[in-house]
Amino acid sequence: MGLVVGFATAARADVINPDGDTAGPGDSPAVFSIAAGNCASSIAGAIDVSYNGSDHFTPGEAVSVVLTPPAGSGITASATPTNIPANWGTVKSLSIPLTTSISASTADTNGTPYQVEVTSVTGATSGYTPSGKPKYSVSVTCTPAGPTNTAPTVAFVSPTTEVDEGTSVTFNFSITDPDASDTHSFASGYPDCGSGNSLGASSIDDSTGTGSFSCTFPDGLVPAVASTVKVKVDDGQADSNEATTSITVDNVNPTVAAPSFAVTSVNCRATVTLNGISFADPGADADWTVDIDWGDGSSHTSYSTATKGAQSNQTHVYNAPGTYTATVTVTDKDTGHGSNTSSNSLVVNQVYTTDFLPPFDDSSPSGLIVNTMKNGRVVPVKMTIYDVCAQGWVAPPANVTIQVTKTSGASSSVADPVESYADAGSSSSGTNVFRWTTDAMAPGGGFWIYNLDSKALGLVTNNVYRVDASVNGVKATVTDWGVLQPVK
Repeated sequence: MGLVVGFATAARADVINPDGDTAGPGDSPAVFSIAAGNCASSIAGAIDVSYNGSDHFTPGEAVSVVLTPPAGSGITASATPTNIPANWGTVKSLSIPLTTSISASTADTNGTPYQVEVTSVTGATSGYTPSGKPKYSVSVTCTPAGPTNTAPTVAFVSPTTEVDEGTSVTFNFSITDPDASDTHSFASGYPDCGSGNSLGASSIDDSTGTGSFSCTFPDGLVPAVASTVKVKVDDGQADSNEATTSITVDNVNPTVAAPSFAVTSVNCRATVTLNGISFADPGADADWTVDIDWGDGSSHTSYSTATKGAQSNQTHVYNAPGTYTATVTVTDKDTGHGSNTSSNSLVVNQVYTTDFLPPFDDSSPSGLIVNTMKNGRVVPVKMTIYDVCAQGWVAPPANVTIQVTKTSGASSSVADPVESYADAGSSSSGTNVFRWTTDAMAPGGGFWIYNLDSKALGLVTNNVYRVDASVNGVKATVTDWGVLQPVK
């Protein structure tokens, strides 16, 4: 971009070349600032003097350059006075530094050149006015930078710190951003509800600088472990900080419904059904262990299930008489448990079977036998008794008693004479207790005997009487009993 400078006198042939310098954003040493959309800069340049022809500057003489910017341009330019080198004929070149300043109010941001005239180049002994006034050209191109972005910041607002498993929680957060016009969205991967938890609805409201999202926590642990919830937003240019909060998810014990017995009374050794076994659990706590305590000291019924809610009915056999309730306990995988007791009680009846031995026969609804005897005689009532519940024969020290009651009459025509012509022996009058007689031939090693004195009891001829036995106060002759009719 050199420009040959001619002089008014041709006394010297050295050439002066004004450099053409262009500055733009990022150039060094130009420094730019923005004001009203314009650029201001200070641009370094130079005037080059080169050895040429036969007439030269004098070595060692001081050379100054006069620069004249356009009027009203807001440009100032100056060059630093410089001495011609002593070995000018050998070096043959000299660069004279100069500085051009562009004011912010007049800078052209479209790159239009500003031209600064080189008015004169003056040596120590003589001055020269360059022919045609060569011009030093300065072009400034400035692209105004956009406003500086500031990343937003987020923070949780009164977050929940503890929750039961199976619960959904809404978390609220604030967004602070000095760039008021920014539009925000959730950063990639956010919100984060933590491992094993699920994200629900989420939203951001830039008009209020707030946001929210929901998390569902399906499973609490024992002992409880805190879960970390996170949120981060983006303003289109930069991510915010990551805000975190800790929430403890507690295990919830299963809730067990009250089961019920299908019946309220049953004989021992009979099968009974427990209905309505069911439980609920808000947590994902499979597998659950279901345990049933039948209340009789027997082994519990226990099983594992992956399904909560209604369970299959369970059955049990009670071996001992009494009144019982059943308790269902459900335990989740985190050892949380809940229990409930049956809504009704079950009465288990004591059951005996009896057998009257000769000469007395037993009767039953399906095989009624009326024993006849001469009134006033003593009749030996012998019997064996089997305890169905205990699965054994009744023997001492059990207390077996007799009950003789008048009935409305016998409908059977089957009659079996008992002791019609002989007494049984001494009467058992005065007591109603059977006595035990050992007999290796009898089931259980013996039998119970009671000498019934019809005279002492005041039995009336031709009346029909029922003969029952009780063991420790519980009637044993429920399905088989004796029928006695005194005759003349």
